Amino acid sequence: MKPQTKYTKSGRINIAYQVIGEGDIDIVYVPGWVSNIDLMWECPQLVEFFRGLTKIGRLILFDKRGTGLSDRVTDLSTLEERMDDIRAVMDAEQVQQAVLFGHSEGGSVSALFAATYPSRTHSLITFGVFAKRRWSHDYPWAPTDQERQLTYDMIEGKRGSGDMDLVSLAPSMEDDKSFMEWIARYFRSGASPSAALALTKMNTAIDIRGILHAIKVPSLFMCCTGDVDVKVDESKYMARQVPGAKVVEFDTTDHFFWARDADKVVDEITSFVSDVRPVSDHQELLSTIMITEIADPGYHIVKSGDTQWLLTKKNHDDIMRSTSLKCLVLK
Repeated sequence: MKPQTKYTKSGRINIAYQVIGEGDIDIVYVPGWVSNIDLMWECPQLVEFFRGLTKIGRLILFDKRGTGLSDRVTDLSTLEERMDDIRAVMDAEQVQQAVLFGHSEGGSVSALFAATYPSRTHSLITFGVFAKRRWSHDYPWAPTDQERQLTYDMIEGKRGSGDMDLVSLAPSMEDDKSFMEWIARYFRSGASPSAALALTKMNTAIDIRGILHAIKVPSLFMCCTGDVDVKVDESKYMARQVPGAKVVEFDTTDHFFWARDADKVVDEITSFVSDVRPVSDHQELLSTIMITEIADPGYHIVKSGDTQWLLTKKNHDDIMRSTSLKCLVLK
C-alpha cells in the first residue's frame, strides 16, 4: 500500500515526502537525478527494496526540489540547496539523526550532508556515486565535455518523445518490457524536458572531492563492476578519501541497484547499520562563511531616506537569519 504523501518547506520550496515503517533507526533515501515518490510504488523491484529497509527502521522517501511531486523551480538549484531538502524533511519528522542512503547524484548530495551535519548523520551509505561529473586528469572516470554534450542533446531531442536510451542503465532488464516502460514513465514524471536538462547541467558542475576528507561518519560505498554510467572506480576513489570507509562491489551491470540485486543491497545495508557505532561528539564539521556587503550605503541612505534604508537593512538581516544556516549578522 502506497503511503501518504506529505509536504514540508525547504526555504520557499515545497518538498514532497513519504514515511514508511517504524523503529528506532531512521533511514532517508536520497534518489538520483530525478524521481517521483508516487511512481516508485509501481515498480515491484523497488517496492521489495523499500520493504526490506523497513525491517531495519523507519524509511523516509522524498523528491528533491524541481523533481517529482515537489515544487518545480525555474532557477538552477545548487547542490547545497538540494542537500538542504534532506534537512527540511528530517526536521518535519523530528528526526535528529538518520542513516543516509544516496543513489548516484543522491549519493553526492548525501556525502555533502554528512560532512556538513555530522551530528545528524548516523551513517553514510551510497550506491553508484560520483565525486565529480566532468573529466579531468586527476579524475579520469567522469564523462568528457563532448560526452556530456551528447547527453544534453539526447535529453533535448528524445526525452519528450520517450525515445531515450535507458537500457544502458539496466542492461539486465532489457527484455523486461514492463520494467523498461515503467522507468521511462518514471523519468518523464520526475521532471519536464527543460528541468531534466537543467538538472543534468547542474550535475556536470558537481565536484565534492574537496569535502570528502571532512566526512567522519561511518561510510559504505556500494557499486557495480559493469556500471557504464558511474564507474566502479569512482566509489573506490571516494572510499579512499573518507576515513575508515568500506567498499562493496557487486558483479553486475545495472546502475539501478534495485533491478536485480535489491535483496543483496538490503543485506549489505542491514549488516553495515547493525555494526555501526555512531560518533556522538564531532569535533570537526564542514562550514561556510558568507559575508554580504552593501556597496556605498551612504548613497542609498541619501537616495531612499533613513526610514526606507532601515527597512531595507532589516529585511536583509531577517532573510539571513531565516535561512537554515547559522548566521551572525554584523552591525
